[in-house]
Amino acid sequence: MKQNSTNARITGEWMWSDTIANAGSDGAEKVLSRCAEMGITDVYLLTKGIAGKLAYLRTKHTELLLRDDRDILSEAICAAHTHGIRLHAWICNLEDAAYKAAHPDAGMWHYVNARDNAHINPYDPGYRAHMADIAAELAAYDIDGLHFDYIRYNHLANGWSREDIDALTAMGADIGRIRALMETTFGYRGQPADGCSIFNAYRNGDRDVHLIAGYRRTMVREYAASVIAAARSVRENLMISAATMPEGAYDEAFADLHYGQDYRDAATLYDYICPMAYSKSFGMDESWLCTVAKNAVQMGNRVVMGLQAFGGVSSSRLMREIEVIRTYAQEEPWAACMNGIVLFRAAQYDYAKITVGAAGDMTVQTVS
Repeated sequence: MKQNSTNARITGEWMWSDTIANAGSDGAEKVLSRCAEMGITDVYLLTKGIAGKLAYLRTKHTELLLRDDRDILSEAICAAHTHGIRLHAWICNLEDAAYKAAHPDAGMWHYVNARDNAHINPYDPGYRAHMADIAAELAAYDIDGLHFDYIRYNHLANGWSREDIDALTAMGADIGRIRALMETTFGYRGQPADGCSIFNAYRNGDRDVHLIAGYRRTMVREYAASVIAAARSVRENLMISAATMPEGAYDEAFADLHYGQDYRDAATLYDYICPMAYSKSFGMDESWLCTVAKNAVQMGNRVVMGLQAFGGVSSSRLMREIEVIRTYAQEEPWAACMNGIVLFRAAQYDYAKITVGAAGDMTVQTVS
């Protein structure tokens, strides 16, 4: 039976819809039954990616369908619930190639390169309405949760439109001074880059820099709240979670300025967060995972740790990380707020199933 409690222990996988579609007409049953056999409790199914395309059929945005012959989301929900697995619709926000192509003026303005990417302004009313539509459509399915990704700015270089500048000026920010810090930090306009000036100014309490950080946090928080409200207007008890950048747990200057993604804000928005603590990619060890987890909890969050299962991560490394998190999750006062782990991502790794016989002999079987 599926469980809806936000206190439930989670062993999860992020999964692309193609993992099911490519497994054949009965792909959902094949994939989700395997997940159940391996002890997976929650699947986060990519239902709207950064291309802006949709992996479900019950939508008014038919021009965005990945395919019109199968409702992958519906198939996955049915198979997941048959096997006692919770199914979360995973949606990407604020990076949306399809929406940007159709509405170029909604794009974020890069500090030097204008609107040269697919990042969307979080304050854009059309995009907020678009994502509210999608959230409401997904909430009408029998999903267990809605899972947010890319719910942030991607870099401090983005977010420099005329509207952004006007808003900061109205708040009393010295734009010329902020520009000087940006150019010294990142080497724009021919300046040598030192990589740190604007972040150090934040750490030293600089008023202008804190104004821009606060503005970006507000834009992300208000965008998230509007989309969450749309989903919960359809399903009030829907679990809401988010994949978050790990720096928010230990480097407030970096997270607030680059991403506008603050962990204290997250605690007010989501039932739990999934810090993407990809230790190998960040060049960190298991102790870093505990720092991310503990700090995230101290900031008021329930936490499901996102672990790296791609990019050459060995099984022994991943097992050590899982054991570290599970041990930590049994300790007080952390246990009440540590809800488990989720692996990125399904189809990037195989399972090894070990069977121990009566005589102590072991059989190892790879389960793809």
